Amino acid sequence: MNFRKKSKEKREIKRSIKSVLVLCSMFLLLFSTHTFAQDSIAFPKDLNEEKELKFQHYFFKALSQKSIRNFQKAIDNLESCNQILPNDVAVFFEFSKNYYALNQIELSKEYIDRALEKDPQNSWMLEHLVAVLQRSNNYAKAIEIQLDLINQKPKNTNLKEGLVRLYLRNNQPEKALMTLNGIKNQNGSTASLQNLKKALENRKSRFTKEEESTKLTSSQAKFDFDKTYLSLERLLKNSN
Repeated sequence: MNFRKKSKEKREIKRSIKSVLVLCSMFLLLFSTHTFAQDSIAFPKDLNEEKELKFQHYFFKALSQKSIRNFQKAIDNLESCNQILPNDVAVFFEFSKNYYALNQIELSKEYIDRALEKDPQNSWMLEHLVAVLQRSNNYAKAIEIQLDLINQKPKNTNLKEGLVRLYLRNNQPEKALMTLNGIKNQNGSTASLQNLKKALENRKSRFTKEEESTKLTSSQAKFDFDKTYLSLERLLKNSN
């Protein structure tokens, strides 16, 4: 009798453990879905139950592998997702992010372009496209996309700060300074950004002085050479 009693207790313990594991799995699934929805795109709705379960299995496995930096394994799982549901925007987006992490920028660009064909105004994907364009040194196009994002979210200071850095990388310090001056809430920006604004203002002032000095030297040399009224007039104008 004691043996039967102990066996029954063991079975009940196993059932309890199994129930807890199921509940934990459900919680993790719901939590992952919520997190993904905030950071990316919603799941496809045109799958039957069996395919949907398989899709979610491979998709969450891909997210899990990406979180531990196994980017190639994440891509392998995304391939399985793509076989179940070809050309899905969420899968394309994840492909792009994983290829970006592997520094395979051409593939990353290809997949984010495919995703944006299906959802062209998605701000998460547009921000990722900016990062991809930066990595390929295509700053002019990155600036164009960043300006579109700012038009979508005109009060977003982080986007404007990103635009400042893009202008600097594209060797456009004057536009960077103009953008900084356009950020109304300077107290809300980072200290480094405020220091950058001061540095750009000092650079502009120094450049202006150097330019004036160069013009004056050139005018003086011209007047010393020909002693004409026109060169004298230019010298007086540049010397203020």
